[in-house]
Amino acid sequence: PSRRPTRRPSNSSNDRDDRSSSDKNCEIDDESPRPVRNGRYRFNLFAEDARCADDSKNTYEWGGFFDVDEFSDCAEKCVQEPSSKLLDELRGFDWDCYEEKCRCLYDEDTLRSSDEKYFDDMNTDEEGDGSIVDSVNNKGWYCAKVAGAEELLNTELVSEAAE
Repeated sequence: PSRRPTRRPSNSSNDRDDRSSSDKNCEIDDESPRPVRNGRYRFNLFAEDARCADDSKNTYEWGGFFDVDEFSDCAEKCVQEPSSKLLDELRGFDWDCYEEKCRCLYDEDTLRSSDEKYFDDMNTDEEGDGSIVDSVNNKGWYCAKVAGAEELLNTELVSEAAE
C-alpha cells in the first residue's frame, strides 16, 4: 500500500470490469438519434463497451453532463446545451450507461475555459483529432459519431418543436 492517501476514493478498474447488464438495463433507446438545433444533427452508434477514438486511438477532449440516463438524451444535450459555435466542432459523444454520464467530443484544443459554463464537467487533456474512426475498450460506455448535419426549413423546425 502507498503511504500517500488518495484524494478521494474511486472504483478500481476491476470494479468497472465486473459491471454487468444485470446491474442496470443498458439498452440503447435509439441507435441513430437526430436532435434539432438550427438544423438536424445525425448521430450513429459506432461502438459498444468503448469510447470513441481517432485514427491513432487517441480519445477526444470533452464537455460532459451528469444524470443522462438515455443514449438519445446524450445526443440532445450535446446539440442543445453548449454554445452554438461548438456545434461545428462536435465529433460525437461517449455515453456511460452505468454512471449516466454524457461526454460531448471535440478535437484537441477546441474547448476553452470560457466553455466550462456550458457543461457539468470538462476535460481538455485528450489528444483526439479528426473523425471518429476507432474506439478504445471501456465497459459500459457507448460511442456515437456525428453522421451529418442538415438545414431544415423553418416550417419543419416549427412542427418538430410542437411535437
